[in-house]
Amino acid sequence: MADTDPPKPNTTPPPPPPVVGKPVEEPRLPKTSYTEPPPAPMDEPEEIELEDEEFIDVKVENKLVLILVHFVGLFGIPFWGFGNWILPLLLWVTKRNDTIGMDREGRSAVNFQIAMSLGTLIFFIFGWLPFGDFASALAGLFVALVVIYNIGMSVWAVAMVNIGKPAPYPKIYDFLGKIIGPEKPEEEPSDLA
Repeated sequence: MADTDPPKPNTTPPPPPPVVGKPVEEPRLPKTSYTEPPPAPMDEPEEIELEDEEFIDVKVENKLVLILVHFVGLFGIPFWGFGNWILPLLLWVTKRNDTIGMDREGRSAVNFQIAMSLGTLIFFIFGWLPFGDFASALAGLFVALVVIYNIGMSVWAVAMVNIGKPAPYPKIYDFLGKIIGPEKPEEEPSDLA
C-alpha cells in the first residue's frame, strides 16, 4: 500500500515577488551623546566712515596695459598726423594713475609718436612742394623710412616692456613735459616688516 500513496504536496511557500520602486534604507549611524552646538550668529560688520583724505591711491602692476600703450600707436599708421599719437595719449591719460610704470611708458610712447607724426608731416609737405620729381621721390622715400622706423621701434618697445625693461625710444623732444609738466617719480612700494 505504500506504493499507492499519493505524492505529498510541497509545503514550502514560493518566494515573494520582488518589489519595484521600494526605497533602499540607508544604514543608520548609532546615536551618540555628543551634539554640536549651533553656530553662533554672525555680527553685522560695523560701517566705517572715511574722510576723502583717508583713501589710499593704489596702483597695480599691469604689463598688458604697458604693452598696449606702445602697440596702439601702430593702429594710427593709416591716419598719420593724429592717429598714431591719439590712441597712446588716451590710454596714458586714463591709466597713468592706476598702473605702475604707466607714466614713464606712456610719456615715452606719446612723445615718440608725436615726433614721428611731425617728421612724416614735414616730409609729406616737402614732397608736395614744386621742387621737381627727384625731391618728391626723395620725400616719399623719407616718409616710408619714418613709417618703417616707427613700426620697428614700436615692436621693439613692446618686446622690451614685455621682459620688464623700459622702452628704448630715443629722447627726441619732451612734448608732454613742456605741456603738462615733468614726469613724476614712481613711488616704490615699501616692505612692511
